[in-house]
This record gives sequence, C-alpha cells and structure tokens, in this order.
Amino acid sequence: MHTGPVFVVMERVSLSGVQAVSGVAETPEGLLVVSDDLPEMMLLDAAGSLLQTIPISAAPPVRVEGRVPKKHKRDFEAIADYRQGKETKLLVFGSGSKLPQRSFIVQATWLQGLKSAGEVQADKLYQSLIDLAKIAPEELNIEGATVFDTKCALLNRGTNHIFWMDLKPLIHYLEQPSKAALPAVTVRSYALPSVGATHTGFSGACSDLRRNRIYFSASCEDAADWIADGDVLGSYVGWIARPTAADGGELHVAPVVGDDGELLPVKVEAIALLPMVESRVRMMAFTDSDGMGNSEMLVLELR
Repeated sequence: MHTGPVFVVMERVSLSGVQAVSGVAETPEGLLVVSDDLPEMMLLDAAGSLLQTIPISAAPPVRVEGRVPKKHKRDFEAIADYRQGKETKLLVFGSGSKLPQRSFIVQATWLQGLKSAGEVQADKLYQSLIDLAKIAPEELNIEGATVFDTKCALLNRGTNHIFWMDLKPLIHYLEQPSKAALPAVTVRSYALPSVGATHTGFSGACSDLRRNRIYFSASCEDAADWIADGDVLGSYVGWIARPTAADGGELHVAPVVGDDGELLPVKVEAIALLPMVESRVRMMAFTDSDGMGNSEMLVLELR
C-alpha cells in the first residue's frame, strides 16, 4: 500500500483491434493514437472505439499478421499536437533507438480529417541529441513528446533526459532538412522511482499550460535494455512544475494503482489530460500490450 499521492484507475477499457499504443493526440473528431509497429494513426472516439485507420508513413516492406516486424518498423513512439487556427498540427516521432531506421519524424495537419502528412528522416537531429546528452547511441529512445507553449519537449526513456527546443526552428528544419540549421537544444535529466532494483523510464507526455506544468508517464519493465520487452512491473504518472525554468522545475510522481492501493502491472505508454472532477486531476492513459492482446484505455484520478 502506497502512503503518498497515487493515480487510481477509475475506468479500464480494452480497445478492440488496437495494439501497442505508444502516443496520443487530441482532435475535435476524437483521439489519434500511434503504435510503434504500424505506419498508420488510428482515430478513436471517446469510448475507445476504432473509427478510422490513417496512413502517415511509407508502406513497409514486410508485415506479419498486420504488424511491422522490429527489423523494419519506424518505431513511432511519441506524438505531439498543437493548434494553429482551426487546424491541429501533429508531430510524430520515431524513437531514434536505431539510426537511421528509426529517425523519421512525420509532420501532419488535421482539419476534420487528415489534410496532409509528410515524413522526414531526421537522423542528424537525433544524433545531435546523443552528442548533447553525451549518451551512447543505444541509450536514445524517445518515447514521449509534447508542445509546451512555443517549445517542443522530447522525453528519452533510456536515460530520463528531456530535450527542449523552440518549435519554430524545429518546424523550419523539418520543412527543409537539407538546408535548414538544426534547432538549438537544451537538455535536463531527472531521477524517477525504481520498482525494486528496476528503474522506470519516461514513456509519454502532455502539457498543462494553465498550471505551468507538463505531465509524464513512466513505466517499468524487467528487461535487459530499453529496447527489449520484458515483464511489466508497473507504471507511474507525474508532473514537472515550471518545466522550462533554469533549474528544470519541480518533479512530482505517483504510482498507478488499483482499488487496493497496490501498483498495477500495466505499461502506460501515452497520456492526455482530462477535465478535473471535484478539483481532482484526471488523466486518460493508454497501455502497450507488447503484442499480447489489445491495448487498454484507462481513466486515472490523482488521490
């Protein structure tokens, strides 16, 4: 039983026909989710029903039972969204865990449906993150992304770094990758809880400008490295107040638990902020089943 703040699972829905959810974005027409082993986005309604499957990337050379094998997948692990007029702008990020194969970024526009989408191989940007953080190539694994005011944040699972860059230079680079300069990047590292001797790592993110914070999810697997799958030990959801402050802000974290208050063995990979209920923070969370069945959509409440 955890004695501090916890995120309690209030609702739990199995998503029929939806697996390996790794990122979520909000549109007026529903929720867009990406999976790490698909070249498509999926549009879900508020109840989690699959409404549409939308290609955003080049057709893969191989599929096995509808999924793209690890050898060939783009590994889309994160999606960030922001509004520009009536349009929703989307940035879908490959994890960068294998360069150049997983260094693609999709830039898309949504207006009552997908208006446009184009992908860019951004291996130079991903290499710059490795160089800046002074990490090994195998330690890069971008699993969360969010737009916070005029900045974009990328959350690295392997080392729990957050990379920050101004949005405009990033968009300019994606529109002219062979000509434009790389966006300037700053980086911060954070310490997250462990489950026993096993560390948790960032897995998703969303923004709350009104409270000047970003929310993040972090999951824990008993695996040999940050790329391999393993037994799921549990997940945490937290927030960073004043995330762009010079000191990196204030980190808060709470375990995702069931009615009994115990850590649930679920792998939360994506989150979105829900309206408060009786002044309680609520989150929508999506799990990754790692090929073992459907993903789940959870409603979490901070207690």
